[in-house]
Amino acid sequence: MLSPSSVLLFVLALQQLETAAEIAAATAGTAPLEEHKHGLIELDASNIDQALQEGPIFVKFFAPWCKHCKDMAKDFHSLSKEKLADGIRVGRVDGTKNQ
Repeated sequence: MLSPSSVLLFVLALQQLETAAEIAAATAGTAPLEEHKHGLIELDASNIDQALQEGPIFVKFFAPWCKHCKDMAKDFHSLSKEKLADGIRVGRVDGTKNQ
């Protein structure tokens, strides 16, 4: 399991490596990612590559039964609605469905 700091480092590395032209070329003709009602992008094995190609994304890995995940949910929902620097988006992966 990745630690939050590992995920953040990954996001920052993506920012440095990808250019707008690379992202546009990689995502031409792809369907938009589905957003959760709170603005979070729902990620799973079928769309994680597309999400990474479209640009930097901060990912929350959670389990629906986890108390800590539930406690943090409101903060992630708020974060997903904010305009983050460099176009960083916020997504989530349900660890009980995507192992």
